[in-house]
Amino acid sequence: MAKKDFDHSKLTDIQLRRILRKRKRKKTAIKVAVRLVIMLLFFLLLITLILFGLKKAFLKPESQKTVLRGTIFIDPGHGGKDPGAREGGRTEKKDTLEFGFAIKKAVEKEGFRVSMSRTTDEFVGRKERADRANKSKAKLMLSIHRNTGPDGHGVEIWIPSANNSNDKLLGENIMAEIKKVGITQDRGVHGGSLANAKKDYAENKYSKMPSVLIEFGFIGNEEDNELFDEKMNEYARAVAKGISSTFASIYETE
Repeated sequence: MAKKDFDHSKLTDIQLRRILRKRKRKKTAIKVAVRLVIMLLFFLLLITLILFGLKKAFLKPESQKTVLRGTIFIDPGHGGKDPGAREGGRTEKKDTLEFGFAIKKAVEKEGFRVSMSRTTDEFVGRKERADRANKSKAKLMLSIHRNTGPDGHGVEIWIPSANNSNDKLLGENIMAEIKKVGITQDRGVHGGSLANAKKDYAENKYSKMPSVLIEFGFIGNEEDNELFDEKMNEYARAVAKGISSTFASIYETE
């Protein structure tokens, strides 16, 4: 029986088709891989841009970070079981706390860190207020009160009886600024206390930094109360300016 010849042309054609299919699949795989790489790079670029945008939005560069000038201690007088002066339904402890928060906001805008003796209706002893100021390492202290008395009106400021130049400077600078806003009377900057010119209020006596105690208007005087309520934010900014200029004079001069 004769041997059947093998058809080489068919084998070659099959091989060529296989080779072509393999090449086509390889090209397709390469295209898919390239597309995946491009998509991955695009995704990574997108994530990078998003993260960069978030960092720019929420994090300030080192050169733009605010450098705080120092700590200022604000002491809203009275609180808790001690209401302070009262007139009708009005209490000194409420007025001083509200004013304290307004001053805090204004002082922070001047570039300071602020600590407070109280932020709620809390009773704090007078010496304890000075102790808290000392622990905070504050550079200046402001104790806020409101005055009382028959027919009284206006603002007065008390400093330690030693009449230190820095205490006096703080009191005078604050008084000068609030007078620009408008008060019913400048009752002066005095050493000691109302009871005794040689006996200091505890807030001034025990604090280790320049300090003042301000009696901001008479709680029984209608005009003082109207000004206190209507111009509170203006007064707060004025107090902050007085604090800022005093701080600059004491701590920022070469």
